[in-house]
Amino acid sequence: MKHLLIATTAALFLAACSDVSTVSETDNSVSDAATPSVLISDGYIIAPLKGRDVAAGYFMAENQGAAISLVSASTPVAATVEMHTHSMADGVMKMRKVDTVDLPEESSVAFEPGSYHLMMFGFARAEGQTETPVTIMLSTGEEITVTLPIRERG
Repeated sequence: MKHLLIATTAALFLAACSDVSTVSETDNSVSDAATPSVLISDGYIIAPLKGRDVAAGYFMAENQGAAISLVSASTPVAATVEMHTHSMADGVMKMRKVDTVDLPEESSVAFEPGSYHLMMFGFARAEGQTETPVTIMLSTGEEITVTLPIRERG
């Protein structure tokens, strides 16, 4: 019993000292001992159509500090992840890749249908997999990892 108590205490101490961001399974918002400057919440992924391998990711990014930019994203279930936006050109809605998404001081931006979103190319998940980690990289070098649910189309 004494060894179990020591092992549990050591594990809790190491977890508390870790600088790796973690995610609450109930609200997929990030928590970290050194509170990140950007909070990611309300996220989800729309699975590809049957026979396709392109998925889309959506979330809310809330900047709680100085101006910063989202510079890239990754997930283990996609070969490539790009940030995209929609814009109207000559009466036609077009999607285009963006290199960064700026977040002015204490602002937020929604990654939502018809606006900014993540395009996940080469999307391949395990049979029955219903969620996956997604890492967002910031212009400061900070990385924020959240677990996003995977929703079926329809």
